[in-house]
Amino acid sequence: MKSKISFLTCTFLLSFQALSQADTTVIVHKYPKLFPSDDSSNTSPVQVSFIYPMGTNGIHSPQVANNFSFNTLYGVNGGVNGCEIGGLVNVNTADVNGIQVGGIANITAGASKGTVIGGIANIVKDSTQGVFIAGISNVVGESSSGFEIGGISNSVNGNFDGGQVAGIAN
Repeated sequence: MKSKISFLTCTFLLSFQALSQADTTVIVHKYPKLFPSDDSSNTSPVQVSFIYPMGTNGIHSPQVANNFSFNTLYGVNGGVNGCEIGGLVNVNTADVNGIQVGGIANITAGASKGTVIGGIANIVKDSTQGVFIAGISNVVGESSSGFEIGGISNSVNGNFDGGQVAGIAN
């Protein structure tokens, strides 16, 4: 049991590191083919994964946007245009549009529009628009509009237009 908790904690913490500006910039410049421009040929109607890269898109998951994505434990996608459901953590290298639900967290390197629900946290590097609900915290790297509910806090590094409810701080 302790090894499972340690593994999940490491996976969760490594996901946060993937969104830091320096790390993302290095990855995009070093591996440009993993992060192509918005191209409709990199879209899949459905993606199912157990833990990245064990899924229908395999190692190409970071470069494929999906209309529906189901991640049993931990999934990585090139974006979502529709619905994404994850047992633990959902990570997206591009924009998310639609509904996203993660048991622990949703982490998006692009913008996010729609309804996002995370058991612990929702982290978006770019801007957000819609309803964001997290057990502990919603973190937005740029501007945000809509409504945010965070058990402890909501943090927006740019302009905010809408409503926020948090147990401690907004």
